[in-house]
Amino acid sequence: MHGGIETPVLINIPGIPTVIVMTWLAMLLLIALSLVTLRRLSIVPGPLQNVFEFIIESFTHLIETIMGPAGTGFIPFLGTLFLLILVSNIMGVIPGFRAPTSSLNTTVALALIVFVTSHYYGVKNRGFKGYIRHYTGDSIFLAPLMFFTHFVGELARPFSLAIRLFANIVGDDLSLAVILTILPLIAKLVLPLLLPPLMILIGTLIAFIQALVFAVLAAVYIADLAGFNDAH
Repeated sequence: MHGGIETPVLINIPGIPTVIVMTWLAMLLLIALSLVTLRRLSIVPGPLQNVFEFIIESFTHLIETIMGPAGTGFIPFLGTLFLLILVSNIMGVIPGFRAPTSSLNTTVALALIVFVTSHYYGVKNRGFKGYIRHYTGDSIFLAPLMFFTHFVGELARPFSLAIRLFANIVGDDLSLAVILTILPLIAKLVLPLLLPPLMILIGTLIAFIQALVFAVLAAVYIADLAGFNDAH
């Protein structure tokens, strides 16, 4: 668990912040799972391959629905974001671990990556003139107002991405920590056995939803700036 209630962690390297250790652990877990799956690829998929194929197919369909045919090229980027955030979120549900996404530093970094990527493809796809016109519109008289409005909106995007993910993960685990703390006061035998697994299940579901929301919003932002939706 994480958030405002400090709990001991299983892996603690002196001199290195816990959030960095947990971030690297999340990345290593994803790399290990990927290598294991790739080494065991077969025409008749096993359980792990089935899970990965289902996730990839469902995610690809969702991104293509949002971004159109161009979305296929962004699957590696958005899929990596989704899986990294998902694993990071779930780590906060496991006793002895902390979610990297419970740190504002992590969520801001992820949001800035999306911010830079969306503007890069905005300039690349629209051209510099088309990119500027996207903010100013076609009216010369309204251009300053339109630019200011869009500028403020663009600055708000990474902020909202970072705060949304951070607040939801911290809030979820604070609730879990409080419930588990007061649990002995409201029951002696049955509830302490049943409620913790239920809360972990709910926490895992929230972790999945928040990872998906982040990836979907990233896809929407990129599609908007790159002009993919203009062709729809």
